[in-house]
Amino acid sequence: MLRSHHFTNSLARTTALLVLGACTSTSPRGTQAVLVLLKANATQRSSSQSTAALEITGVRLVISQVALGTGQEFGCVDCQGDGRGGNPAPSVVTVPVDGSPVSVAAERIAPGHYAAVEIELVPPPPALLAATPGWPSGATIEVRGRYHSTDFTLSLAIPGQFRQPLSPAMDVPAAGLPGPINVTLTLPVVSWFASNGTPLDPSDPAARAQIAANARASVIGVEPEREGTGQ
Repeated sequence: MLRSHHFTNSLARTTALLVLGACTSTSPRGTQAVLVLLKANATQRSSSQSTAALEITGVRLVISQVALGTGQEFGCVDCQGDGRGGNPAPSVVTVPVDGSPVSVAAERIAPGHYAAVEIELVPPPPALLAATPGWPSGATIEVRGRYHSTDFTLSLAIPGQFRQPLSPAMDVPAAGLPGPINVTLTLPVVSWFASNGTPLDPSDPAARAQIAANARASVIGVEPEREGTGQ
């Protein structure tokens, strides 16, 4: 879960993978620059036996919208309902598994109170499938790793929003804050692969179902009939 947000004098990364269709320079109020970063909690921190059993080596997601919000509404406050807040095209984002963040969105937010940040996981459209060989139709998440030294690839078809509270919540005054803002969201990948502290074997169908259920519990607005797993 999100632990903190911090301020920087300049944007640390300028190559955002997704640019939100939110506030623009035509917004009626001044806006504040924000860079949204994504990282994965992909390292076992329990027993040495658990650490040896499971190793996460890769995480990829199909992401559409990335936004800050009040907890109820997400995206540009000034753009709500005015036709200027369309979603960007989905993109496959590779999330580092060493704990380092990757930039997934750059946007500008209007003055206001922001309590949470979210990413939207969506099934890949045909154009994205064509550009990503081997990606299963409908999959929103891919996790690669090793279980007892045996490689695995697990694809999960779980659409919806992964949302985290900002701690503390962020207030942007009308005059703005002194410099751009970095907000980091952490995906709890390793927790999906354990049950009661015991690692789950992705090659076992029952364990795969539990992994999918664990991942599904992290996502808001999942439609059960659209879920699925692959190996």
